[in-house]
Amino acid sequence: HEGDIVYLEKKKRKYRGAQDFHYVKDGESLYSISQQFGIRVASLAKMNDKSLFAPLKEGERIELK
Repeated sequence: HEGDIVYLEKKKRKYRGAQDFHYVKDGESLYSISQQFGIRVASLAKMNDKSLFAPLKEGERIELK
């Protein structure tokens, strides 16, 4: 959809950026967070003990590293 973030390169298993965590905003999913930070959704789910399609609550802390 127009305005969606799309990560075109192969995503990494681990995030190497400056942030250690991300606070969930309204309407975000593990998939959208993985797109934003360029990390594989399966890796993100495993790090946070979530299922791939688990609903997230606004303000929830998601570990990136």
